[in-house]
Amino acid sequence: MNGDSDSDAQIIRSILEGDKDRFQILTVRYRRDLHLRANRLMPRQADCDDIVQETLVRAYFRLKDFRTDGDFRAWLYGIMRNVVGNAYSRAARSKEVSWNETETAMAELADRHPLPDENPSLAEYLGACMKSLGEKARRLVRMRYEQGLSGRNIGRMLAMSEYAVNVATMRVRNVLRKCIEDRMRVAL
Repeated sequence: MNGDSDSDAQIIRSILEGDKDRFQILTVRYRRDLHLRANRLMPRQADCDDIVQETLVRAYFRLKDFRTDGDFRAWLYGIMRNVVGNAYSRAARSKEVSWNETETAMAELADRHPLPDENPSLAEYLGACMKSLGEKARRLVRMRYEQGLSGRNIGRMLAMSEYAVNVATMRVRNVLRKCIEDRMRVAL
């Protein structure tokens, strides 16, 4: 099957049947749209990249929850809305971003439209990088992104504090990001 002409539903069905590499087709198809939307929602470029990556990771792990008769783009936007909301909540709690900084950064966003390089191998890289993680880290990622559990609930299940879970999640995301970036660099 040619992935460019297959519908989202066809691709998703094949992924759920075990052809995980086909997620890269969806990644290529929607990465640009997600990044444009993230640019409108987030004050800093680095935040946009994180938002898009986290949205795609969550979509990958929650693909079984997608109704194939639904609109995949709208479903991705819903995931992104939650990711952005979580990012703003974290920023507000840590007081990293002031309202003035946010307004200034949002004004600057109107003048720039950088897009990341589209990489058709993201799903492949993510899968390989997940395999390189230790069992505890893989379990944490599955609980957070596949099962959608909160840091508090994961902490209860793993006998960790919510803070420790959030720090561990951040570290695992950084390891995954670096691993994927390294693989992308080598592929170029």
